[in-house]
Amino acid sequence: MIPTTSITLLQRIKNPNDQDAWGRFHAIYHSTLVSWAIQKGLDEAESNDLAQNVFLKLIRELPRFQYMPERGKFRSWLYAISMNHVRDMQRKRKPDNPGSTALRGVEPADDAAQIPFLEEEFYSYFVQNALRVMSDSFEEKTWRACWETAVNGRSAKEVALELGMAEGSVFVAKGRVLRKLREELAGLMDD
Repeated sequence: MIPTTSITLLQRIKNPNDQDAWGRFHAIYHSTLVSWAIQKGLDEAESNDLAQNVFLKLIRELPRFQYMPERGKFRSWLYAISMNHVRDMQRKRKPDNPGSTALRGVEPADDAAQIPFLEEEFYSYFVQNALRVMSDSFEEKTWRACWETAVNGRSAKEVALELGMAEGSVFVAKGRVLRKLREELAGLMDD
């Protein structure tokens, strides 16, 4: 069963045995975690290790996690956990190792300065990943109409011609998918 809201998903992933919930959560967040790590100077393998370590930490921490939007955003908590792992990896690197590169911008002050960029980047990755996860919930034309206009920035007229739809139907399709996306992500994007 697909959760109807992300708050439901947060509740479901408190159970480490709920494979469907964890698969959905992983599909939405994995590439965001990897992207954050790469931006901080980790290579692809280290970034994937970091993502795995963050997921393992979440498995341990989420059973006690209480979502309280007034205390902060879930993504901020996730980002803090990620940056702590980046710092741990930085400390483990040997400074005299010629193959080791310094990690970029991992100081707390730099994190605070990066919040506007972080918010924009997170939103973009998060929405695209969530849309991919949701794609099987819609007919192909409905899905493509939304993806092409909302993500790829194409005009409704152009997409309508390509998909053999009326232009108004493209707007309706986009609205249906985005409405479902808002329901699915309630509490995580606007928290």
